[in-house]
Amino acid sequence: MRIAAGIFLIIASILNLIAGITYFAGGGLAAGAGALAVGANEAAVGGEVMSLVALGIFLLGIFLLVVMVLQIVGAVQSFRAKGAMLVLITGALSIIAEVAGIVVVSFGIMNIVGLVAGILAIMAGLQIKKAGEGAVAAPPAGMAA
Repeated sequence: MRIAAGIFLIIASILNLIAGITYFAGGGLAAGAGALAVGANEAAVGGEVMSLVALGIFLLGIFLLVVMVLQIVGAVQSFRAKGAMLVLITGALSIIAEVAGIVVVSFGIMNIVGLVAGILAIMAGLQIKKAGEGAVAAPPAGMAA
């Protein structure tokens, strides 16, 4: 489960990198165009609405880039079977990022990869946490049975 979660997290991070850069650049350009329309007083109401939508897409792009970094770190921790809480948080943020992408943009096939990665990461985090709780400390060197 941990290995599958790590693989899906890496695939989802690549997809989030592409989407994050696209939304970051596209939202920034659209926000700039909206600001120019408002500044030129051309359809001021339409320009303000366009600026707000563009700002939302811009912020989604930044969020996806942050989640992308966390997904890579979460995948490494999942492979190492360490950092259960980090893997759990990464899984939750992956699901939130995909839901935000669905709400702001649209639903696509690539969203399924991110949702599966988030679910598997949560399951892997719980598995790592459970394994860590059941681990028994090694006895001191002079007390071996």
